[in-house]
Amino acid sequence: MARTAWIGVVLGLVMTLVGCAGAPPPPAPAPPVGYQDRLSRTDRDISAAFDGIARAPDLPALTQSVLGAAGVVSAASEQLATGGPTPIQMTGPNGELVAALRQFGYELAYLSQQINLQVICTGSTAAAAITTAPSMDALRAASTGIGTPTADRPAFEWGGWIPAARDAVNARMPNGRVVVDRRAAGSPADGVLEVTDDEDVDAVLALSRQGKIVVSVAVGARKTVRLDGIPDGVYDLYYSTGTDWDDVVGAFGRGCEFHRFTDPTTFSSQALPDGTSYTVQTITLHTSRDEPGAAPEDAAGAAADEAPEVPPTQLPR
Repeated sequence: MARTAWIGVVLGLVMTLVGCAGAPPPPAPAPPVGYQDRLSRTDRDISAAFDGIARAPDLPALTQSVLGAAGVVSAASEQLATGGPTPIQMTGPNGELVAALRQFGYELAYLSQQINLQVICTGSTAAAAITTAPSMDALRAASTGIGTPTADRPAFEWGGWIPAARDAVNARMPNGRVVVDRRAAGSPADGVLEVTDDEDVDAVLALSRQGKIVVSVAVGARKTVRLDGIPDGVYDLYYSTGTDWDDVVGAFGRGCEFHRFTDPTTFSSQALPDGTSYTVQTITLHTSRDEPGAAPEDAAGAAADEAPEVPPTQLPR
């Protein structure tokens, strides 16, 4: 009787051990459907918005691009916060990403104000400034965290658009460089323009007709340029000043100002028995950057109030 009882106990233990050894491990919880899709979609949207900023051809387009990007980033943060289920293991990393995106949206809105104030003036300069925005370190960290697998979850992909940090530079043009030249070959071209930049920042002076630039030239800070070969005609005179020249769009990237001389200027030439008479214009760029109460230029140059500042929408192309 005792022998039978022991046999039963042993058999029961064997069956229990066999059953435990053969049981498969519990399955890992499947990630909610659509989380990676939401990450990818917001990543693509922000990437397109960032590219639009870098390609903006002028200040009005840049303002719209940055405001549009701020809206895209804000929408992305809400989509990741409330647009669907998030894997339980991703609650913390996803929350950090959402917070960084919200901060980035605020910073883009501030950047749009800087563009309106003409502190930032071109797409490439704005894009470079974005790379060192306060939220970028948090976005880079969030991208790395999401993309690093752990024991209880796979890696997810987000942040392919994030650029490396770039320091601001002050690119400058050589003094006297002709920036735009649309002078027709074969037309009378004896006129001379002498331009002095009386500012501490570089300038570009443009002669235009009917809203189109005919020729423009770079004038270095505190330097003088002589531009020969100006065809006969009546021209409107514009100039811009600033720092960090952007060759792609042909404009200053930072601290830009735009001015137009109130009166047009005329260049004419006439053949004489012993040669040719032609116009020589002398202009001094002396803008509103001066201290209040500064004396205006004399008759040899252009007074500050003869070249008031104008919005970029009024510039010739």
